[in-house]
Amino acid sequence: MISKRSLTPILAVAVIALALLPLRALAASLLNTTVPISFTVPDSCTGEDLAVSGTEHETINETLPSSGGVHFDIHINIHATATGLISGNSYVVNETISFIENVNPGGTFTFTEPASLELVSQGSAPNQKIKALFHI
Repeated sequence: MISKRSLTPILAVAVIALALLPLRALAASLLNTTVPISFTVPDSCTGEDLAVSGTEHETINETLPSSGGVHFDIHINIHATATGLISGNSYVVNETISFIENVNPGGTFTFTEPASLELVSQGSAPNQKIKALFHI
């Protein structure tokens, strides 16, 4: 039978050994979901309203680096179809938006948001492609 007194040195050595291991980054997926979308939006090139319908996939991930601070990744992907309410023009819509934030142990942070949108005409209307990058 092992007594509590003989376990104490073993537990102490185990705790010290664990404390000496290199710290690992901790990561967590906070959200991973797909939702249906449906809305009307003005087309800034033609002035016509577009009826949009499709799906939006969203993920949110958080990482706690071993050096401290926190890292967030939020990604949104939209795949949909759109129809001009006056012209009847049809489009395939692909949009990607990311929000990437790093908060450092000292409290400073960086924020980056790359985004892209494609409206691919299924007829004679012109295609549209927009890319943007915001960084703080």
